[in-house]
Amino acid sequence: MFNRFRSTLVQGFLAGLMLAPAAGWAGLTFCNETAVTQTVAIGHKDGDNWISRGWWNIKPGDCATPVGEDLRYRYYYYRAEATGRTFSDENYVFCTQRSAFAITGDENCQNRGYERSKFRRIDTGEKNTSFTLTLVESK
Repeated sequence: MFNRFRSTLVQGFLAGLMLAPAAGWAGLTFCNETAVTQTVAIGHKDGDNWISRGWWNIKPGDCATPVGEDLRYRYYYYRAEATGRTFSDENYVFCTQRSAFAITGDENCQNRGYERSKFRRIDTGEKNTSFTLTLVESK
């Protein structure tokens, strides 16, 4: 009987942890609610420089956090790619490459050996320290 009680107590404690808000949780998170793996890149302005970084592979039902600290900017930009899918961009251009990257600057991409890729803007709000964007099937 004690083992059954202990098991119920542990299960209840674990369930409570999953429902409790995470203390100090912050960052920019992408969750994939599509049926295919999404590959995500992000961009933002840091002072006078535009920065782009990628790629995070996010399987269906999973999440990834490219920015794991308090958000410092209101606007971030992203690109999500998936086999057989067309990304609906908003014509914000960042430099990217096929392999993992961190690139400073958004001009002369081809001359510097990079690709020009179009991104969408995310408005995380004026004072938010965290933001989650859920990727869903387009309608």
